[in-house]
Amino acid sequence: MNEPYLKTVRVYKVILSTKTEIKLDAEEIQSVFDAIQRGGLAKVKQGVINPSYIAAIIEDEERKLEFLRQAGDVERHNEQDTRYSGGKNQKQLKGLVPLGDIFEGYPLRAIGAPKKDGNV
Repeated sequence: MNEPYLKTVRVYKVILSTKTEIKLDAEEIQSVFDAIQRGGLAKVKQGVINPSYIAAIIEDEERKLEFLRQAGDVERHNEQDTRYSGGKNQKQLKGLVPLGDIFEGYPLRAIGAPKKDGNV
């Protein structure tokens, strides 16, 4: 069904020492690795990660299983629609939905970083 798609798409989650889980899209994992190397914070769509609190980085199997459930629902709908309506109301599966950016619309800067005029 959609197994080849799931083998090419990677989604991750970072587990912190506080047991907090932060979900990552595939393109965000590199920023986490960069933060680990430089010892700084990583801003991702679902939060800010301090590398010193990372306990594990793993693939997010729960998101993949949710996608498979949705794919099964779409497939069943399309089979029934073809059987009873001649395929007039087919649904399309778009793939894994990217995570929302919780910081969108907020100008972020480090606390204590000087503003352009030199004041804090």
